[in-house]
Amino acid sequence: MITKRLAPALCLGTALVAVAASGAYGRTAAKPKLVTTKGAIEAVAMDGQTVAYDLESRDLGCNTVHAWNVATGKDTVVSGTGTCEADSTSTGAGVREIAVAGNRVAWIVNLGGNTESADTLYAATVGVTKEKKIASAIRTGDVDDELNGDWLGNLAGDRGLIAVNVWKTLGSALELQRIAAVGTGLKTVHQGIGSMAVGAVDTGRIAVLNR
Repeated sequence: MITKRLAPALCLGTALVAVAASGAYGRTAAKPKLVTTKGAIEAVAMDGQTVAYDLESRDLGCNTVHAWNVATGKDTVVSGTGTCEADSTSTGAGVREIAVAGNRVAWIVNLGGNTESADTLYAATVGVTKEKKIASAIRTGDVDDELNGDWLGNLAGDRGLIAVNVWKTLGSALELQRIAAVGTGLKTVHQGIGSMAVGAVDTGRIAVLNR
């Protein structure tokens, strides 16, 4: 599942609800599951029984990414020191995207100032490993106009696969675009025309939105 950072109007709530699929075939829907947090939830994604969400740092001292198992109710912090300062920069988007694939969670932290913007991709396996840095990208220029350099984005996950786009910009040109699978590093699975942008992942297949 792919997610973007939640709009400010949606960041005010402190409760996350997971609802099972409705009884479209005559089955009775399960009761919603609820988790209450101490801060605003800024991004969310789900695959199977795992809901991943980003919790703001305001009043908490540290931005955290959590994995919530809706079956057992267990909530696990999967992020570490690299994500702690995600909300600290003037123009950065913080934890901009999250994806879940089975018990693996990946997220992109965006930090920025007036003349640069940087993305860092982290991943963790729930109950096994915490935050590991997978890749990073930085571009420079004018954050309100044009930034040249490397980008990471369009995270999507399902079961055993998490995919992400990697690309470079130079002026208005888009270069070296590719789709990579997220493991201990990035493994290119497609590049060039037809690589932008990853829209969804399901059962080992990647859907791409060509703009």
